[in-house]
Amino acid sequence: MRKKLYKITAFLLLWFCAQTSYSLNTSAEEKACVEIGFKVGTESFGDCVIDLFSRLSESVYENRKRNFLRDQQNNLSRDSVKPLVVSSNSSGNRIALVIGNASYRTRPLQNAKNDADDISEVLKKTGFEVIDIRDASLQQMRNAVRQFGDKLLTKDVGLVYYSGHGVEVRGRNYFIPVNADIQRSDEIIDQGLDVSFVLEKMETAKKGINILIVDACRDDPFGRSFRSNSRGLAAMDAPRGTIIAYATSPGKVAADGSGRNSPYTKNLVKAMQLPNTPIELMFKEVRRAVQLETKNQQIPWENTSLSGNFYFYTPK
Repeated sequence: MRKKLYKITAFLLLWFCAQTSYSLNTSAEEKACVEIGFKVGTESFGDCVIDLFSRLSESVYENRKRNFLRDQQNNLSRDSVKPLVVSSNSSGNRIALVIGNASYRTRPLQNAKNDADDISEVLKKTGFEVIDIRDASLQQMRNAVRQFGDKLLTKDVGLVYYSGHGVEVRGRNYFIPVNADIQRSDEIIDQGLDVSFVLEKMETAKKGINILIVDACRDDPFGRSFRSNSRGLAAMDAPRGTIIAYATSPGKVAADGSGRNSPYTKNLVKAMQLPNTPIELMFKEVRRAVQLETKNQQIPWENTSLSGNFYFYTPK
């Protein structure tokens, strides 16, 4: 009779502790109950109760630790960078600089201004305030980048699009102004706009989403005066929170196109208007379309350090 009473008391104690204070897993409860049942009758009642509470404490500690780690993981997931979604009729959070240089003294470009115009139009439709410059001098380009950098300080998203001639010198990339008088390759550094100037403005603003799109890999922008020692542009490291998109892979040459737009920008304009499409998937669609159109002669390429999500077009 006493043994049965001890067993019932032990089970009641276990049930009371589990229901009032703790949440134990079933296996821990069953193990404690079984072992206490075996011990009752061979040990004193007091020892059994002490052993019971000792086992409960260990199980509670492990359970609480497991719950704490789970809650921490959930908090990290919940507090990570949220998708940045701006409605298509709002320009309060997005700033863009769009440069289109076409009217060069040598090797003028047929489509660069058209490309810039069409990109600018889509950006405005998708919520960007746009700074537009066309056929710019070096000083105009520098002033525009400075204006962009100042405005980016109060925005959430910054984008720069460039269409025109671009070259690489000693591992650095330069956008070429239309009035450049470059007779020797060592003059590019003096008369071209170093692309790192743009990236520095983005890095200074420390925003979570920065986008640089470069459709500037046309071959031989200087005619017969001299030839650049490299073809295309060099790969650039993307600062934190930045994606850099090239019309073609580093060191390769992109087509200007025979229609209104270059193959890259034509397909980029279409892809930017796809609803609810993450930017990485959007650029993948551009790559697929350009490869198809150029029969794999031109393969767009991106370098990214984005950790948040971004959508160009999010219809209501």
